[in-house]
Amino acid sequence: MNSLSFALILTPYLLLSIDVVFGKPRHHMRQSENLNNLQNTIKVISTNTRSGYVDVDAIVNSNIGNGVFDTSVVPDNIYHGAVQGYGKVFDFILNEGIKIEDDGQYYERNSPLWIDSEFNTTRSENEFLDWIKKVKGAKYTVTSYRLADNNCLTFVADALEFLGGKEPMKLRTQRKFAINNRKNADVLQALYEAAKPPSRQTPPPILA
Repeated sequence: MNSLSFALILTPYLLLSIDVVFGKPRHHMRQSENLNNLQNTIKVISTNTRSGYVDVDAIVNSNIGNGVFDTSVVPDNIYHGAVQGYGKVFDFILNEGIKIEDDGQYYERNSPLWIDSEFNTTRSENEFLDWIKKVKGAKYTVTSYRLADNNCLTFVADALEFLGGKEPMKLRTQRKFAINNRKNADVLQALYEAAKPPSRQTPPPILA
């Protein structure tokens, strides 16, 4: 056996020895790299509060003609938005703040429900939960909800920016509508809070 053949035979064993001494075996490194690159599916979901869990029409109709607000600019569809991912649903609710719920239970309670967009993110669940913890103590507190400009769709937009997704046009349009109709949004929120429904299965009406 010549020296070249002997060197070729020893090469794999030398490489393995280097890996063991100086770091993890190469196949372990590849597995770790693949785990880091795993992507999580995120969905943006919405429900129509004018055909579902909150009797917005009763609130609106009871105030027609009293000059409280212009009922003609209340949209036909008023959406509540949420973010689904990691087996959970995340949303922002009046007087409750950010809520996290098992996605199966959320789907069971909210019908009909639309999936407005779907994308993959490289953000891990722990990264997203850390972000939730941060904004829960700042922008999205229990008392910071404002129908006009700090609502469920504002939360969705901010979450999507963190996760690397794009805000669906349907929800973006209503979010901007609320900002442009701030007076009506403030009044509608006050009317809902005054009505104090005895029970509700899902979040309050969202004019954004």
